[in-house]
Amino acid sequence: MYDQIKTEEYMPQKNNKKTGKLILLVLVAVLLIGIFIYLGLLLNSNSNNSNKKKTVNKKQTTAVEETVSVESPRIVTTYNYVTYGRDGINNNDYFLTNKNITVDNFENSQKIFFATQFLETDNFLDTGKTKDNKKIYAVSVEEFEAALKKFFGSVIPYDKEGTYKVSLPFTKDGGSLVNLTYDNSLKSFVSTFDTVNANNDKIKKYYTKLISAMKKGDVLTLTEKVIYTSTQPSGNNLVINIYSDYAKTKLIETKTVENSSINENTINIDNYLEKANTIEYKFDIKDSKTYYFKSSSIKN
Repeated sequence: MYDQIKTEEYMPQKNNKKTGKLILLVLVAVLLIGIFIYLGLLLNSNSNNSNKKKTVNKKQTTAVEETVSVESPRIVTTYNYVTYGRDGINNNDYFLTNKNITVDNFENSQKIFFATQFLETDNFLDTGKTKDNKKIYAVSVEEFEAALKKFFGSVIPYDKEGTYKVSLPFTKDGGSLVNLTYDNSLKSFVSTFDTVNANNDKIKKYYTKLISAMKKGDVLTLTEKVIYTSTQPSGNNLVINIYSDYAKTKLIETKTVENSSINENTINIDNYLEKANTIEYKFDIKDSKTYYFKSSSIKN
């Protein structure tokens, strides 16, 4: 009887222990779940913050457009790269007449032409030979390609064959018109020099002006305005038509001027900037100070 009472007395305590263990297990499980949830939220928050930082950093590294003075020496020099040969005997209007030009579609003869602006009188070595009583000079391929690289930034593919006539900004043997012909046996461009008559036209075929220079990232953009002209004599006068396009289909103005009063100020592009054509030149920027031709495009 006592044993029965003793057993029954201690049975509730055994059940209490089981209940306590169960409650403890539940609490541990809840705690673990809470920890997992907290860690998940923490990781997600860090991920979002990381993405935000990346976004902020991306915004911070976005290239800023910078205005550069068109009168700065470096910009003037770079603009001269693409205006080379416009005046004088060359009358080169390559960029003024082709809507879109890139390094990939640059005409071969123009590659030769624009490279010559970087040649110097010392690059032409006397071969000791003559032709038609004129000394024959030679420009090595290495020196010519160094000049080519100054315009394009690299020695782009080009064809050496052919004869090219270019009026250079210096004279040799009393002449500035050079005749370049590639000689494979010498691995050089052989050349002779001729005299050339200056262009005395009172009215130019085109008038241009650089109006802005912008840097953005590693690209320099030069914006140029241009007008084109045609002329017809009329007694003692000259009739001048001014156009906004090279095809001369968009007439801006017609003016009649006495021949005796024509001078360099007869046509002033500043009076036509609003209706003038727009050309953009882009240059790759290397080492923050060296510019190489990238493309040009006529905008209207």
